[in-house]
Amino acid sequence: MTGCPTVIGWRTHEWLWKGDVAAVDARAEDVEAIYACANTELGKMLLEKYDVEYLYVGEVEYMKYEDKEGNPLLDYDYLRSLGEVVYEGEKESNFYQTFIVKVVK
Repeated sequence: MTGCPTVIGWRTHEWLWKGDVAAVDARAEDVEAIYACANTELGKMLLEKYDVEYLYVGEVEYMKYEDKEGNPLLDYDYLRSLGEVVYEGEKESNFYQTFIVKVVK
């Protein structure tokens, strides 16, 4: 909704237009690695690969990236370390807080 390009876009739309779900799945795996692996070097490499300028972290990301027991995989310190926090919302629950990171290149 911001007009900024995203790494995946709308998954089903991209898959149908490209006719190949493998390409979309590969990007989805990279996005999961950025959000959930807490490996700063890999995260920075993937952000550079896709020329990402901003990283959004909110409720949907918190719910999407969790383990099989429902525990979140997001490491907020790791995600914040990927750049400069340019927006930070009020803490929305005991579990998550929305923020936007301007990725340092």
